Amino acid sequence: MSYYCIVKQGNLLNEENATFIVNASNTKLILGSGVSMAFAQHCGRELQAEMLQGLRNIGESLIQGDVVATSSGQANNFKYALHAAIMDYDIGTKHNDKAPSLEIIRHSLVNIEGYLEWYAQKSTKPMKLVLPLMGCGVGGLPKQDIVKLYSIFFEREVSFDCEVVVYGYSKEDYDLIKPICVQESKAHNNWAHYYDFVNDQSFGSFLNDLTEQTIAIINRVLFDTNKTIIDFGAGTGRMSLPLARQGYEIIVVEPSENMLNILKEKFQKEKLSTVAYQTTLQEYLPEKKADLGIVVFTVFSYLVTKEDLHTAIKVMAISIKEGGYILMDIASEALFKSSHFITENIERDIQISPLGHNRYKYIEICSGKFNGSPFSYKDTFIIRNWSADYILKQMHEVGFRLKEDISENFVTSGAEYYLFQKQKTN
Repeated sequence: MSYYCIVKQGNLLNEENATFIVNASNTKLILGSGVSMAFAQHCGRELQAEMLQGLRNIGESLIQGDVVATSSGQANNFKYALHAAIMDYDIGTKHNDKAPSLEIIRHSLVNIEGYLEWYAQKSTKPMKLVLPLMGCGVGGLPKQDIVKLYSIFFEREVSFDCEVVVYGYSKEDYDLIKPICVQESKAHNNWAHYYDFVNDQSFGSFLNDLTEQTIAIINRVLFDTNKTIIDFGAGTGRMSLPLARQGYEIIVVEPSENMLNILKEKFQKEKLSTVAYQTTLQEYLPEKKADLGIVVFTVFSYLVTKEDLHTAIKVMAISIKEGGYILMDIASEALFKSSHFITENIERDIQISPLGHNRYKYIEICSGKFNGSPFSYKDTFIIRNWSADYILKQMHEVGFRLKEDISENFVTSGAEYYLFQKQKTN
């Protein structure tokens, strides 16, 4: 079991369905400025009274690093507030000694984890912890040091599963946190060299048939190959390579550096050209609009927050010409099940465990022989099951209309397939 981290920008008190939200407080539990003031405004005056009563119940002074739990006051979007005593407000403490150290922040995280363990023992419901960069405001600690501390702390295996949402208030904070804390969709990066081989062993001719069916739809829609296609989540080129062979101009977007390198090698070997971008779908900045976009093989499942999904769909909208198309699949719930494959060459075990809020932890362990040599790998990431109705609504809002439900052409794929057309503006 483990933590899984997500990074967001803005006010952490706007987070919905949270179990715990952390208040970077002080040894007197006084709601002052910064995040504490936001707690006072969001949770009401009752929260301050409850905090002070809790301090009296403890019967002794807090020291830096202690954490006290209260209710969420008048707020209804989270269950508990965790007040971490970051600043030393004891009488007589010199100004220079009030600020925290990295060790105090680490001690606070340990105490916060104690409340998570308590909650995991009393409830089977999904758990979500929301926290700011503690100690970086009036505490004066370098933000990058706190980010590194969080990264090390939340990479550990623990006795429970917990979603951790780290908030950066500014865009600068968000950009600093994201590369270290967020679990980017680098799925398959550490086994890109074996990716095609393992999938061939696992699925056999099914994958080739799926590719041919998808390409047949694309050819029917575009009529001729003098068109531009963008492959979102291109992987090692399962779709983009055969389309390039037909003469289409291909743009590929793929977050995994190693997967993209395999794709480029294939294109170079056949002397085919492509414009390749190593980035996630939601962070892609289009330089040229395409006639058709491909979003298949469960690409949407790697978008685990609504923010990422909404951003990705907006990116798709600005990447496609007016009158152009998006061909996508949406994984059905049946695909979010554990599986095991054994062939003469590999043993592949996939464990998919629910984490709540339609999110799942994916763990894959595989070993075998490739080109006569032994290999093994482990891959772990988070995926999400999105409903078709929700995605269809988001597509409509950015200017796509559903042209055709083509799911009946892919009944054995475990996914629903849709063709959208971008509406022309007057």
